[in-house]
Amino acid sequence: MGMRRVALCTDSVAVSSIGASLEHLTGVEVLRIDLRSKDAARRLDHLCPDVAIIDLCALRPESIALLRRFPDLLLIGVDLARDELVVLSGTPACPLTMGNLVQVIETGCVIGGRKKLE
Repeated sequence: MGMRRVALCTDSVAVSSIGASLEHLTGVEVLRIDLRSKDAARRLDHLCPDVAIIDLCALRPESIALLRRFPDLLLIGVDLARDELVVLSGTPACPLTMGNLVQVIETGCVIGGRKKLE
């Protein structure tokens, strides 16, 4: 697999901390894009990130409108206050079945075995 481009779309402490951790991974290029800037759409189009990480607590309506222009972008929202990581859009990495849904409901686990921290 080639280099994965991850755009940090906020300057929040939460997302910046995630970015600092990702920068140490082989095969991951971390980009920073301020969604409030006038050239945000141009930068997203030019840099073609695979993933965008946003802080749900700092999200603004105009940011949502901008990100909707890129439907193939895997959008991950982080909310540290609620200890949540939410995939908001993108194409699943594998087809999901009814069995997968049942597993999530029965076990409280998301696909891949990650649980919400308590």
